[in-house]
Formats: sequence, structure tokens, C-alpha cells
Amino acid sequence: MRVYSAGEAIGPAWEHTKALMWRDRRWGRLLKLALVAFGAELGTSFNFNLNGFRNHGTGHAVAAVMAGVAVVVLFLALIFFVVLLYLGSRLQLVQFDILLLRDPMVAPAWERHGPHTWRWAGLKVVIMIGTVIVLLPLLIPAIPIFVAFFKAAQPTAGSTPVPLSGIHWGAFFVAFAEVFAIVIAAVLLIRFVTSLVLPGVALEDLRFGDALRRGWDIFRTDVPGMLWFAVLQPLFLMLMGLMLGLGLLLMFAVLALPFGLLGYLVWHSVHAAGTAAWFLMGTLGVVAGVIILAIMGCAYLATAGTLLMFARAWSLYFLGGRYPLLGQYLEPGPAVPVWTPPPSLPRDEDSGGPGFPANPALA
Repeated sequence: MRVYSAGEAIGPAWEHTKALMWRDRRWGRLLKLALVAFGAELGTSFNFNLNGFRNHGTGHAVAAVMAGVAVVVLFLALIFFVVLLYLGSRLQLVQFDILLLRDPMVAPAWERHGPHTWRWAGLKVVIMIGTVIVLLPLLIPAIPIFVAFFKAAQPTAGSTPVPLSGIHWGAFFVAFAEVFAIVIAAVLLIRFVTSLVLPGVALEDLRFGDALRRGWDIFRTDVPGMLWFAVLQPLFLMLMGLMLGLGLLLMFAVLALPFGLLGYLVWHSVHAAGTAAWFLMGTLGVVAGVIILAIMGCAYLATAGTLLMFARAWSLYFLGGRYPLLGQYLEPGPAVPVWTPPPSLPRDEDSGGPGFPANPALA
């Protein structure tokens, strides 16, 4: 397989995705693969925002209840995290097989990757934790700013509240921007590292250390190209997502316009006709809303699912030229014919040779 740059891999990845998902215009298969693509995004990043419980001096009993509720909430959040992690990890492996083998059947890939789903899920958790540990020191400059802000915004009992004009808003927004940038960088880094490690786990069933080393070896083959791909892909997908959103908004306007006109005509005809007419108009409005939402939901699932599947195919085509085992599946080399030389012509002194004629056309 040829080695594609980040930009060159877009073309074959898109053709691959289009042929897989939009071949024969089978909508059931398209929506099924789109659901797989959405499911593969589960567990990619997690953000559980659990509000802390504070004791406002209402007694130890209330504090104990709050602590118990917090434990239950944390336990349920942990279960939710594990379920999403498992489903997302297994569907990532399924998505990988579907793209690699060009096989839209989900069940065989689901069964094939059952034995090492937990290993892949554990490896993703290791990557997440490692990324957080690496990027966490970058948050140190923002900590004093946030501490000072929250102390000023929530003064203790007996202290004078600081007016909003006295808060250093410039420093606060700089610190907030820093935290936001680090979070985005962490998400992108986790996605990039998992894309490097995934082929080794899915193709070769590698263990933790071996999979990480294989990903590192792939990265070292073309460090500038890898970094450019890590920057270009999210920017390109963000642009495509924005275009998708605008397209869906336009589609909603086109769908809603005839229903809106019909509703106006019905209202103009029956608004003074009594309760039954109003009930009919309300029923028609609900039916129209359900139809529009169903069409919009299917359209969003099909287009966004195609975009997510394309993103994975883009990663595979970019890595395929740098990972020979992966490249053999994506772009198999031309078959080399096995050529068997013809037998040599008999010589005069060789009376035991085969009786082949000198001219093959006479055979």
C-alpha cells in the first residue's frame, strides 16, 4: 500500500466509506452502520460533573444523608462509566472490522472481538490516565486564579463580599481559556493515541505493552506527518460538522415550510369553528411535528454516522502505508501470477525426453 499524507488519505477514505455505507442505497444497512459509528464514540471521553455536597451547619444527620447520597451517585456513575466504556470499546473493534473487511455484517465482528474487549477497554483507560498525568502540570498556573476568584465570589461568614467590579476578570478568563484548551488537547491526544494503538490490538491481539510499543513504532516512522494529521483531522471534521449542522438546519426549514403553510390554512379555516376544530388542528400539528422529527433524526443519524465512519477510515488509510499488515487489507497488492516455465525441447541424444512438439501451436 502506498504511503498517504494526511491530505491524500481523505480521497480513498471517503470512497471507502461511501462504498460501504451508501452502496445500493439500502437505508436499513446505512442506519445500522451509523449506529455502530455512534456507539464506537461511547467511552471515548467522559465528563461526570457531580455537584459536591456541603454541610451548612444543619446537623450531623443531614451530613450523613448527604454522604450516603454522594456514595450512591458515585457508585451509579461508576457503573454507567463501565457500561459505556465496554460498549464503546467493543463497537470500536466492530467498526474497525467492518471498515477493514468491507463487511457490513455486525454480528460476526461482535463475536470475533469479544475475548479481548476488556483488554482494549483497559488500555484506553491507561491512555486516558496517562494523558491526564502528562497534561495536569499545565493547570498549575490557573489554580491560584480560580481559588482567588471563588473566595471573592463566595465570602465566608462575617466577611464583606467583593463587588464584581473588584474581581480580576481578565485573569479569570485567561485561566478559563487555559483549562478549556488543555481539556481539548487531552481529548484530541487520547483519540490520536488510541487510533495508533487500535490496529495492533484488533489485528494482532497485542497485549498492553506490545500495543503501546507498536503504536510508538508507527508514530516514529513519520513524526512530522503524524503531528500534522493529529491537527488536520479534528479541524477538518469540525468544519464538516459545521457544514452538516447548517445543512440539517436548511433541511428543517424546507420540511417545516409546507407544514407551516398547511397549519396556517387550517387555522385560518377553523379557528372560529369550535373546540372540535381546535382539537383537530392540534392533532395535525402533533403528527406533523413527529414526522418532521423522524425525518430529521434519520437524516442526522445517516449523515453524522457517515462522517464518524469516514473519520475512522481516514485514520486507517493514513496509518495503512506505515503499518504493512493494515495496508494489506486496505489496498491489497496486485496478484502475482505463478509462472511455470515450459519443459525444454528434447535433444537428439536424449531419447527419454517428453514428446512435446517444437511449435506449441501444433500441440
